[in-house]
Amino acid sequence: MRTERNPATAQTSSALRLRSCLRAALGLLAVIALLLAPVAGHAASGEAPLGEIKRPKGGLVVLCGAGLRAPMEECRKEFERRHKVPIRVIYGGSQCLLAQLAVTYRNALIDIYAPGEEFYAKQAQDRGYVTTYKPMAYFIPVIMVREGNPKKIHTLKDLTKPGLRIGVGEPKACAVGKTTQDLLKKHGLTQQVGKNVVMHTAMAPELGNAVKLGSVDAVINWDAVAAGYEDGAEIIPIPPDQNIIVKSSIGLVKNAREKRMARLFIEFVTGPEGRAIFQKNRYTIDLKAPTYPVKASR
Repeated sequence: MRTERNPATAQTSSALRLRSCLRAALGLLAVIALLLAPVAGHAASGEAPLGEIKRPKGGLVVLCGAGLRAPMEECRKEFERRHKVPIRVIYGGSQCLLAQLAVTYRNALIDIYAPGEEFYAKQAQDRGYVTTYKPMAYFIPVIMVREGNPKKIHTLKDLTKPGLRIGVGEPKACAVGKTTQDLLKKHGLTQQVGKNVVMHTAMAPELGNAVKLGSVDAVINWDAVAAGYEDGAEIIPIPPDQNIIVKSSIGLVKNAREKRMARLFIEFVTGPEGRAIFQKNRYTIDLKAPTYPVKASR
């Protein structure tokens, strides 16, 4: 029988993790903002920075993995249009968001938690923060390399070549970092690839930016996130039997202030219309039709 943790007991350690996440995220975002100002565009009206939570009157607050931004923003705007309800979405690394949920739980500020990997949704449920959660889409790790693939990288093993500059997600901050850690461990490549790692990022999109800017030679990233950088990178799929495929999930926070509306939003995101939005944004909905089929590789 599962023993449910009291949410209040996790607050001190969660606060420390949140501070660490914020320092990493803010530092990286400051650099990227300066370098990519013309590319990044303007933030949508419903977004809020990590660490800042202001509830919209009569609306919802969603903590969402950064790698889910494109479809979540589209879902948010359509739901707001239909229901005339404001939704504030805070994007960040899944672990950082879980820490933020823990720190703010007693104030009932959050209605929905949507991490990039189901692992974090289960963690939130086990700790008593989330009642139920549902899958949204699959995240499939791929290798991103610089345009033209000058280093001739085609497999995970190739990431061990001496002299390469590799970027990975920070395991203690984001879902793609944890999955990358698990993937390298699965293949016994942790130490070999680790020697080439020159960058850890707090969120998946930062990995795409690093490849596009030429700051690194290769990264392991989510397929859907990588799809947004095809104009400055090449994508190499990893065979399914060699990969670790995860589900991104969306869950109802137990003490949500707007439970009825939160449930409606979750149903919309995970229903036919929401799935179509995810698919349009090149997220894998059906494993039989991944964004980057292995047969498309060299």
